[in-house]
Amino acid sequence: MSVHLPKSNLFKPTKVGNVTLKHRIIYAPAGNFRCADDYKPTDSRLEYYLKIAENNGGLLTSEAATPSLEAGLLPHAPMIKTQNRGYPLKEMAKEGIQFTTNDSVKGARSCIDAGFDFAEFHAAHMYFMEQFFNTTSNTRTNKCGGSIEKQGKICLENY
Repeated sequence: MSVHLPKSNLFKPTKVGNVTLKHRIIYAPAGNFRCADDYKPTDSRLEYYLKIAENNGGLLTSEAATPSLEAGLLPHAPMIKTQNRGYPLKEMAKEGIQFTTNDSVKGARSCIDAGFDFAEFHAAHMYFMEQFFNTTSNTRTNKCGGSIEKQGKICLENY
């Protein structure tokens, strides 16, 4: 059965929270790495999103942004190039988890205070929260590991 696209729900308005979207198409995040060395957006980055926003009318999602310098992100994240260099990876202590969780919440609040309609906690691609759901990276047996409920604890604390 074929569906005539202009009549499909895809092009009908929808409401998310207090925001009404013209249609149900979401522009997925795409890293463009157009920030200056001091992490501030460049004119090029603002023009990029303005062009998309003018033609979209739906929900536009910007690329990843870290809540703090401690969280790190490309190109500033530490990298282990060989076994003889860098710092060995180790399990994050509960204080580090709490610090990073608090930073994520503060980052979301900063987005809302800056006028964004939404803030998304990205829990995929081995970012902080997804690491707790991934049995390769999360071998914990404490309150943050083992069962899916325990693995999801960090995500729930962020909301």
